[in-house]
Amino acid sequence: MINQKNKYQPGITLRKEIVINILFWLIWAYFSLLKWTGDGIELKSVGLFLATYFLVFSSTFYLHYLIGLPWAFRTWRAWKIIAAIFVGIIYFMTSRYLLEEILMPIFAGMRNYHPNTTFGFYAIDNLYYAFQPIILSTALWLILYTIRLISKQSNLIEENKNTEIKFLRSQLNPHFIFNSLNNIYSLVYFKSEKSLPAIEELGKLMRYNTYNSDKEWMDIEEELHYIHSFISLETLRISSEDCIDLQVELNNKQIKLPTFTLITFIENAFKHGEITNTSPLVISLFTDDKSLLYKVKNKIKDGGKDQQKGIGIQNLKKRLDHYYPNQYHLIETITNGEFEATLTITFR
Repeated sequence: MINQKNKYQPGITLRKEIVINILFWLIWAYFSLLKWTGDGIELKSVGLFLATYFLVFSSTFYLHYLIGLPWAFRTWRAWKIIAAIFVGIIYFMTSRYLLEEILMPIFAGMRNYHPNTTFGFYAIDNLYYAFQPIILSTALWLILYTIRLISKQSNLIEENKNTEIKFLRSQLNPHFIFNSLNNIYSLVYFKSEKSLPAIEELGKLMRYNTYNSDKEWMDIEEELHYIHSFISLETLRISSEDCIDLQVELNNKQIKLPTFTLITFIENAFKHGEITNTSPLVISLFTDDKSLLYKVKNKIKDGGKDQQKGIGIQNLKKRLDHYYPNQYHLIETITNGEFEATLTITFR
């Protein structure tokens, strides 16, 4: 049975993203600040230039991660990607040059490069270092972006499925009422004494339908109660109830089924079948802890419509595909003018 508590799986939340970023910096620190020696792992010497490098590296990383990449991917254009990378590189070079070659000589009396070093040479020499935060931030951002995209696609597919299921369920009431009114019309047309009882039974079924049609799942005993009420209405227009052979063995009464799953073939049988004492409608239902076996068999009315192509059966197949993927088998056969449907559901 489908877990109804949480159909939609969330993507990367802000909290998870922060944790992933923390893990990234721990890994970066491990490879950047630690070194292997003969005696084990030692911390590299941490000087002022390493601190300024980290400040520039991390600020470039998040400039590209939080601003450049989201802007470039908001409306995909190749030139935007190139522009975001270019801005990140220029930012890295200028900010590092400002810190290490202009501010540090003033406030710390030291600089990283020779005083006569030109900015052009400095830029070329720092190109390799500038690409590092750009590449790493792009890799991390693309991984999280891909996860979010997959999650979004999955949610859209699930929402589309649920929209289709709601539409299919919305067809159940009109389909049932249309068939029932057709039957009552024939009784009224022929001035049958069963007309008023039929209308009364229809009222009961419609009340029952109203209270249950919005439910996604129904207890199997409720479904059986509905089937009994439906048969009572339909047998008013035929010779007797003796032409209905209903066999039920519920060894597991805790089963829940998608609303109005079992009624479809019975409704089809009354609409398209020829049901008499000599050609009864045979219905059997068996359940245990792991499975459900449901069979409906009826004689096909001469010149009748193909039962396998009705709206109700097509509707049912789509609903079963949604609720029980790879868990059910539905076999429909026509042999010697008799239609038989066998539905097997394996519960997990």
